[in-house]
Amino acid sequence: MIQADKYQSALQSLNTILTRARWMAYEAEHPELAELLDAAEILPTYIAQPEDATDAFRASLESISEQFDCCSHVIHDFDSSRSCVP
Repeated sequence: MIQADKYQSALQSLNTILTRARWMAYEAEHPELAELLDAAEILPTYIAQPEDATDAFRASLESISEQFDCCSHVIHDFDSSRSCVP
């Protein structure tokens, strides 16, 4: 668990790391990994929103599940409230 006063900072840090990793993947000519990181970059933003963003979060997961075979299980895991373990 993250302390409540560090929650927003933690999510921003995660977003920054995903953004940087995406650019590293592009620079290393790994476009599929870069596209996955690009798709994942929005997820911390949905978690941090004060209003309900569950539908938008789920829609992003559904898109990721459909687009990337390695993540085909994440929408099922989210819907069934299972942890997303690779």
